[in-house]
Amino acid sequence: MHPLNQILSHNHCKSRHCMVPFHRPLCLSGWSQMDCFLHQRIAKAKERLKLLTKRNRGRNVRAVMQEVKVFIRGWIGYFRAADMKRTLMSWDEWMRRRFRMYIWKQWKTPKTKVANSRKLGVPADKAYRCGNSRLGYWRIAGSPVLQCSITNKRLAAAGYFSILSYYESLHLCG
Repeated sequence: MHPLNQILSHNHCKSRHCMVPFHRPLCLSGWSQMDCFLHQRIAKAKERLKLLTKRNRGRNVRAVMQEVKVFIRGWIGYFRAADMKRTLMSWDEWMRRRFRMYIWKQWKTPKTKVANSRKLGVPADKAYRCGNSRLGYWRIAGSPVLQCSITNKRLAAAGYFSILSYYESLHLCG
């Protein structure tokens, strides 16, 4: 064995060995180097968004939305040439649910949760059931009661930055 081969490590992301069917063109088989790079970056960006929207940060939701906006604008600006509409659509839904969870956590006590839900137009019985629920924050954030009370319009009014609309605005310009 050559001494140089013992030193170099094999990068599996850059070189992929796979069987290519004879009837398909070579360019359609397997992941390209860019696909592997993009998947790594997407996973890293989602981890960063999880850190920015952690429930225990104790910050105002508007300040957190601003931090997320700054991060997303830079990230999409860098990767705007990539075709990520489906990924960003799921991120947009996920981020809205994360912010609903963040708000629900900030209301803390069942009494506050019920009172704030009532202020947002939830009927008294549903507000009481939801406010005194033993379900986790993430589960409640996906409930129809919270989605109807903390609507997408209310999130936008509070400063939520739509990931998908920003991405589409960049793609319209070219």
